[in-house]
Amino acid sequence: MTTPRSRGTNATFNRHSPLMSAGNPKMFSFFSQTETFEEIFAARRRGSQPPKGHPLAKFNLSITDIGILHLATRVRDPRLQRQPKTVILLSLKSGLTRLLVESEHKRLLHAGTATLMAILGDSYYIPALRNFLKGLSRRCPACQ
Repeated sequence: MTTPRSRGTNATFNRHSPLMSAGNPKMFSFFSQTETFEEIFAARRRGSQPPKGHPLAKFNLSITDIGILHLATRVRDPRLQRQPKTVILLSLKSGLTRLLVESEHKRLLHAGTATLMAILGDSYYIPALRNFLKGLSRRCPACQ
């Protein structure tokens, strides 16, 4: 089994590892979030919102009972019957998030920026994703 290495384009990724199995995306989200959003978790534990001026202060953030940070979007999912759709908040500062994005890029046969934004946007909100994807396409030898 290959093991992920933090940060870097040469990191290896095993999509079939227990961490990324279809039944366990919550564990991936938990590790990625605790690595990068500690101040938001601390504010939510105090019962307050992130401090004013924080880039995520304008969003409606919630923490699930198992500790996953979610973001309520304006898009309504008709399957949820009048409830707003929630997506998992991830940061590109996390090596796990970068591995997820790079893995999806390869899994989708080196899909472009718009396709990856749409696919990842169904489940995740990743600030600055568009710029990262543009750079990913420039660094990817198969996309040249």
